Amino acid sequence: MDRRPPNLYRTLEVHPQAKEGRKPFALGDVAWLGFDLDHTLVRYKMDVFMPLCASAILQHLVTALDYPQKLVEADFDFSFAKKGLIIDKELGNVVKLDCQGRVLQGAHGSRWLSASELAAAYGADPLPGFEGRSSERYWPLNTFFDIPVAPVFAAMVDLETGKSYTQLTLDIYDSVSHNYLSFDGGYYFGAFKETPEKYVHKRDEIKAWLASLKASGSHKLFVATNSMPAYSKLLLDFAFGPGEWEPLFDLVLFKCCKPAFFTEAAPFQAVTFSPRSDAPPPADGSYVPVDVAFRDLAPGETIQIGGMYHYGNAADLHAALDVEPADIAYFGDHIPYDCGAAKIHAGWRTVGVVEEVDYDRSPHSDPQAYNSWSCFFTYDPVAEINTAVLPDPASSETYYKKWMDEACDAVVPDLNHLIGVELDTVLNTSSFFVNPAVPPLPPPGVTHLHLDGDVAETSEQ
Repeated sequence: MDRRPPNLYRTLEVHPQAKEGRKPFALGDVAWLGFDLDHTLVRYKMDVFMPLCASAILQHLVTALDYPQKLVEADFDFSFAKKGLIIDKELGNVVKLDCQGRVLQGAHGSRWLSASELAAAYGADPLPGFEGRSSERYWPLNTFFDIPVAPVFAAMVDLETGKSYTQLTLDIYDSVSHNYLSFDGGYYFGAFKETPEKYVHKRDEIKAWLASLKASGSHKLFVATNSMPAYSKLLLDFAFGPGEWEPLFDLVLFKCCKPAFFTEAAPFQAVTFSPRSDAPPPADGSYVPVDVAFRDLAPGETIQIGGMYHYGNAADLHAALDVEPADIAYFGDHIPYDCGAAKIHAGWRTVGVVEEVDYDRSPHSDPQAYNSWSCFFTYDPVAEINTAVLPDPASSETYYKKWMDEACDAVVPDLNHLIGVELDTVLNTSSFFVNPAVPPLPPPGVTHLHLDGDVAETSEQ
């Protein structure tokens, strides 16, 4: 089923609830809490997760698309990876934008562009033709799965292969598809299945929090993830425990294809798991292979509490559960597709889960928390690399920060900041809700990394 995100943000009807703007929001205002999976319910160990994503892409580029071996032998700078960057497929640049969509900072390959070079390429107007989503020219990097693409693309540009910059991105797309479209194929899932504990945190405290909400009767809980069922089960089994996560949720929705879930009318399919007899688990028992079966719903059949489903759409979800959109709050890390689409087109309340809040809040945060692109939310004109800062104060906030302010009713660094918080606590009295009782996360420790060994150890399944 082709569920590619539609380029319809400016033409689809805006839900009346979204037109009301940002209002005070507390968890007690809603009856249903929905959660994305990756980087929301489940939290990855970024120091090793980003190199895994990059090495999987590189392996395919070298073995299937004839890129030279020296590409995987490069010294990759993962401080170059940051959410909110945009690849310009026409000029081969990676750029960062201010809240008006103007270029603040940019690089061509591993070389930082000067203010005069950026002015010559882009001027002082908003980035031409960029509307916040992927297009023929631009590729925004919105999630932690996306951002390892930035150093990979920069290394490909430095190679000077003779290919167009657009072709370089098409080759990356091909590698991403190879690695993520089949749970039994590619290089990413093979490595992940061998040692999930290497890449994912246990979430015992989140499990206890969800169980307390469920036991109190204050909320119904559901999962809505774009991840495929088999991978989702692996993540939940490891982070929450096999057989321990299913009772927490009143509904589990796999492969939702957000943002299309909020704008289209794909039918739900029922999902069931069964053990695979032909693929015994590893000796350490870290991963139990399963078969996944899909069943089309019969005419007149609707989704049921306690069920697990595939695809689907928000309108049918509302009807089947007899719930008003304003009674749903959804937590997700993908600001445009999780929060923006849910709020604008479905009328849900939305909470962005943005890890960078913990270590990257403002230009006055610890500079050691920044990477090469400076602060995630604002722009620091003091840092040595920031030669292209625009003169007016509007440029102090980034394009991604503007997205968050528009798409999210509240923003938290992690779900653990909500543990112990009273249900009537207003979560959006400021840009971010930070629980002072929760120690802040340190920034990812990955900087420069030689990937040759990682790639060599990553075997295709």
